[in-house]
Amino acid sequence: MESSSFDNLKTLDRHSPVPLYQQLCNLFTEQILSGSLKPGDALPSENELRLSYEISRYVVRQALDQLSRQGLIIKQQGRGSFVRPGRIEKPLDMLQSYHKSMQKSGLPVEVRIITKTMKVPPEEIAEQMGMAPGEKVFFLERVAYLHGTPVNILISYIAPGNYPWDYLLKFEGGSLYEHLEKVCRICLYRSRSYLEVAFAGAYESRMLAMPRGSVLLQIMGTVFDREGKIVEYSRVVYQGAVFRFWFDSYYYENTRQSEDYIRTQVST
Repeated sequence: MESSSFDNLKTLDRHSPVPLYQQLCNLFTEQILSGSLKPGDALPSENELRLSYEISRYVVRQALDQLSRQGLIIKQQGRGSFVRPGRIEKPLDMLQSYHKSMQKSGLPVEVRIITKTMKVPPEEIAEQMGMAPGEKVFFLERVAYLHGTPVNILISYIAPGNYPWDYLLKFEGGSLYEHLEKVCRICLYRSRSYLEVAFAGAYESRMLAMPRGSVLLQIMGTVFDREGKIVEYSRVVYQGAVFRFWFDSYYYENTRQSEDYIRTQVST
């Protein structure tokens, strides 16, 4: 960020009923929305803001946390705060390899494996997967990075089946679904998924290097094989300020008329 942009910020009014952190937040919001601060621009450091406005580090952090929760900036541990770049648009394709889906979107993500083990899942997940108490699953925890910044958490619970566990443990990265099909010979047929808004707790804050309370989007889903048996329960967490999803839909009556027309043409 150029010093001129920083110098142009107005002063804080210590006699105003508006808290100092909110005033500072408002000043940066005005600069960002007006275009004076552009996507990718770095904000002054916490120490610079503290000294310039003669306020405490706590007040500075409150203001930056508020900007982060509003989706206006991204805080990166060890690097500072930056104006949020344009959102990443991604199709809402449920039963798709995350790895391949991001590649199709032209995003150079790096997915790192954090945990890979056999374990007993939490009780509520075991219940959703129809598993007996104490039964183990293959647990896979990954974090996706974009330009060195963590943007996604990917958690998978793979149900035990007629395939050897060591085949699952051989997964070293890339497309999980491709590994399940080609190496483990597991058939993926359909999924039931839910898209929800969530807020970063201690775990998400640590994994995604973002303030607690930040807005998240999460997709939780169950994948079935052709026999209706559960293969996977998954949870994929997206930074709400970074991603937005799109999907196509068709008006039912038009779709039905088109199908009737096609059947007529085929039959004649």
